[in-house]
Amino acid sequence: MVSSERTMLVSMARRLKMASKRDVRSIKHRQYAGSFCAEYLSGRQRAGKGRNIPAKTLIRFGITIQHSDGEIAAARLISDLEHTPGRTAIVGLCSGSHNISHDDFASLHRLDRYAIRPEKSFLRDFQPCIRDSISSYFQHEFGIGFPINPLKLDYLRNTRSRSIKDRKFKSYSALCVYYQNAHIDLWHFFFSDLFLYINKLLNIRSSWSLEDLEEACSICRYCGFDVFFAQTVLLRALSGDEIGREFCEGHLNEMVLTAGFRNLTIDVYWSALNGEVLNFESLDHSISDNPLEWILDILLYLYSAGDPADLLARLPVAYEHDTSVIYFVDWSRFRQWIEQSSRLLGPNLIFLSTVLTDELILQRFKFLFEDYWIGGATADLESYALYFRSQSYANTLRRAERSRFSDFLLSLVALPKQARRRTFTYLFRPTTIERLASILTPPITHRLTIEEEKKDEYIALSAQMAILNFAQARRIVSSDFIDQKREDIRTFMRNLRYADFKKRGMIRLNLYDIERDLERFFKAEGADYIGLLNHFGEVKPEMREAFADYVSEQVAYRICHKSKQAFDYILSNWLRHGWLYRPIENTVLEFTSKNPGFFKDNRIFLANLEQTVIAFNADALTIRRNTLFYRELKSNIREWLGELSSTRVVSNSLPLEDLARLAIDGLTRMLVDAQDAWKTHVRTEVLSEAARNVSRSVQQSQSIQYQQLLTGLARCVDETQKWIAVNARTGEGGKDFLFRALTKFEVENIAVGDVGRLDINFEVYSENKSTRMPKYDVKIPGQYLDVIVRLVDNTVQNAFRRSGMGQRTSFNFVLVVGREQLRLEIKNRFKTGVSTMRAGLEKLQASISRAASLSEEDLSRASRGEGGSGAAKIIYEFRQAFESGWTIAVDEKSLDSKWFSVIATLPISQASLIAPRS
Repeated sequence: MVSSERTMLVSMARRLKMASKRDVRSIKHRQYAGSFCAEYLSGRQRAGKGRNIPAKTLIRFGITIQHSDGEIAAARLISDLEHTPGRTAIVGLCSGSHNISHDDFASLHRLDRYAIRPEKSFLRDFQPCIRDSISSYFQHEFGIGFPINPLKLDYLRNTRSRSIKDRKFKSYSALCVYYQNAHIDLWHFFFSDLFLYINKLLNIRSSWSLEDLEEACSICRYCGFDVFFAQTVLLRALSGDEIGREFCEGHLNEMVLTAGFRNLTIDVYWSALNGEVLNFESLDHSISDNPLEWILDILLYLYSAGDPADLLARLPVAYEHDTSVIYFVDWSRFRQWIEQSSRLLGPNLIFLSTVLTDELILQRFKFLFEDYWIGGATADLESYALYFRSQSYANTLRRAERSRFSDFLLSLVALPKQARRRTFTYLFRPTTIERLASILTPPITHRLTIEEEKKDEYIALSAQMAILNFAQARRIVSSDFIDQKREDIRTFMRNLRYADFKKRGMIRLNLYDIERDLERFFKAEGADYIGLLNHFGEVKPEMREAFADYVSEQVAYRICHKSKQAFDYILSNWLRHGWLYRPIENTVLEFTSKNPGFFKDNRIFLANLEQTVIAFNADALTIRRNTLFYRELKSNIREWLGELSSTRVVSNSLPLEDLARLAIDGLTRMLVDAQDAWKTHVRTEVLSEAARNVSRSVQQSQSIQYQQLLTGLARCVDETQKWIAVNARTGEGGKDFLFRALTKFEVENIAVGDVGRLDINFEVYSENKSTRMPKYDVKIPGQYLDVIVRLVDNTVQNAFRRSGMGQRTSFNFVLVVGREQLRLEIKNRFKTGVSTMRAGLEKLQASISRAASLSEEDLSRASRGEGGSGAAKIIYEFRQAFESGWTIAVDEKSLDSKWFSVIATLPISQASLIAPRS
């Protein structure tokens, strides 16, 4: 290599120490760049030809050489590059004498890979030098030594202040979040691989090879994380990870000594590994502030259980200390006890079952899959509910049926807080709650007037509402979960009752809710993204590609899995969990009740049918990163970002509606493909399964019944095929509805207490209020359902919130039916002071005036805002339904008589009076 090249590299190495100090803060938030080559390009582009910044490319490598002889380090680097294709281009790029082209990008990546991840031979040769270099640097610059822990990392974050308080972690998950953030903030002090390895070690789901663990061990040792490494790998070994066990067996004395766990000796390790019962009877986290030590103590506590009942008693206590512990337990050591525990009916068994249905646990422990993937916890819940009902029935001398459900829920409240929250959340799975409802019959179902074909859905949804009310009163689950779930349930109940819901698609998506969530995402997490978008035209294509790929992944994951409107969550709730299988099951059960002995084994037949549907759900109705929908969504997001790069944008003016529509259109296409698969593959499988399971003795002699069965199953599959679709707006094309029934339904479902206390009255008049029509109802065309629902819903919610009477609020709905319009007055009593209500009235009037004056675009945005009176939402619905002719106002005069009154006039000419039945 020529002298000039050697001189350039030596000089570069010597400048790294200064560069690391100078450039760290300017680059620490650019983790999304994906490649340091791209970062180099970006720096070169901004700096111009007069300044070269090769230090940015090599800064991670630099920490290993900045305190050693620069010439030796440079010589080693030169020697390695000597045999690298494109060596001349690399050296030229570093010196700034070579223009960057697309063809050189591969060479630049080679330099990047070497800089941030030296070859193993280099690490072996320079191991003492690397560790000493980093250690002495930290000691000299920050006054901290090895081993490194979170408190010491905080010093690296706060170099200007030494008044750092002791860090306290509340949980293992908090530790994981801490290291994820440390990866972003502190990467420049270490090898690039360090925090990748740290976060992978913390993720119990991650898989390793022995070679990878060896390399992680080396990197952690060089950088002062040897204690952390020993602790995490020992935990992996004790949790049943085979590679972790193999690694520990080769280094056990060193690992146990380095880890320094107060309760882990070599003898304890081998006893735990061999499945022996240990002797740890209590938990005390005050002794340590290290979540890794907590997890170990909790594991030893669980591994000290003496029998199945003891395990059931210990698990909720362990979960209360740290909810992450369930993912560290080696469940295979409890395999026999789990099988025996099904006889120990009670809240603790229910909690164990909800834990064992966790997908991550099922993925690790295949022996649990058969029993717990398909309704294992539901079966235990059902058994407990039956047991509880019989006990309750016997002990209360025919106690009223309506109390069973509440008593059943009260029995689960005995669980500790975290276990209680997990158990109650599990209850909301559709198939789970439906079975419980059929056994315990919650009181809400008694007041519903429902069609027979929709009975199961109503019972299940009503039971969910009863659980929500119960959980809210006792603060068992979060208020956000309750609010979201209650709105989901009320919407579904409304649509089951008033719209031809299932035939038009079970999946209901609100464009504006999705757009609003994206807006929150970009404001909270995407400020840096927007800033970079504004500079997209100033960087090279490679930088744009790296950035666009990162952002598109974040946004796609948000849409599909992370938001309140997450597509996969909606698919799970309204299609996957039992909805498609139940009609097939009912068809078979109805047939077999009339034709006993028709099948070889009803249980096996139904199980095979359920497996067919489950396989379809997993393949066609589940969104994963490798599914076609997800890949297309990412591609569409990248195109959307590309369009933004041509102009400067700010976060509150992003065309998010376009992005939301792209996502919905993509899901619609996915469900069209799913419909085709359901109609072809599933239909064929269901009919073939029937043919395989019909008894030979009856197949010929009862061919008519056999054909009836096939016809019934085919019809069932064809009917449910229509459910696999994205539904349009609620009221479009819906059937006509009666105002009294709709209003009572809305008020009762908004109320969260005993609906028997509600006072709901109606007054119906002919045109101009000339004639009162006692007991008459009003039929309204289905196309106006959304308008009426929005008006009633918002007004009633405000009444409950502000009347001062809560569930005792009295309502009076006054309708005047004319030839060209419908006048609706919604009145409610209040006991709040008149002056307070007058102030509320003035505020509502101002909101109505302000919303009415907005443009279409501004009103659309305002209608998607959270909180407030809902005036913008109401007026938005009015404008969507009517071109003109509508009014809405508040009646100030009614306040003096203790009525709060909202009056709306709607240009609905097709409303008609319905006489009472004689």
